Amino acid sequence: MLGSQFAPQVFLFLTISSMPETSQKKQELRTRLREWRRSLSGEQTSAASEVICQRILSSECYQQASDIAVYLANDGEVDLSLLFLRAQQQSRRLYLPSVESGDLEFLAWPPGTELREGRYGIPVPDGTNAPVDTYALDLILTPLVAFDLQGNRLGMGGGFYDRCIAADKSPHSRRVFLGVAFCGQQQEAVASDAWDQRLQGVVTEEYLQWFD
Repeated sequence: MLGSQFAPQVFLFLTISSMPETSQKKQELRTRLREWRRSLSGEQTSAASEVICQRILSSECYQQASDIAVYLANDGEVDLSLLFLRAQQQSRRLYLPSVESGDLEFLAWPPGTELREGRYGIPVPDGTNAPVDTYALDLILTPLVAFDLQGNRLGMGGGFYDRCIAADKSPHSRRVFLGVAFCGQQQEAVASDAWDQRLQGVVTEEYLQWFD
């Protein structure tokens, strides 16, 4: 178990001195866990990431999915490379996140597609493919910095996944938002604001947990 020893980097959207209390707590937690995650050795990250990928691959939500949104690991995040390989071997369609428009969108990532640097340095598929309608996705694997067992998620601070989840309120939606993290990112409670959205589940190297 990658318990209490990890943390990361990206873009800071607010300065701590100007934050209300909840936002300041979030930023302090974000900084601490990103540093913790980055402190993991390559061997620790690779070993835990492989177990997490295996848990996803054996899950019912993956087995029933044809169209899957993934992400490219950055800043010490869980590496999904094994899942990419298996999914492509099984002819499942993969999509990568893009925030070029200012909102979170997903672009098709067929095997062999070249990547280019997008907004905030996030790699995106090269070419002119239009964003997929997110209602066509079956499973959205969601990166995070921290989570708790009530389904609260702390991300990088841009609110992109929160807005995407908030837009998915149709009772007929089949999309599953599954958080992906190391056990050491679990917190007793993650502070949340009115606009923060809960995950449907989270997967770590120790468990796959669904929330009510």
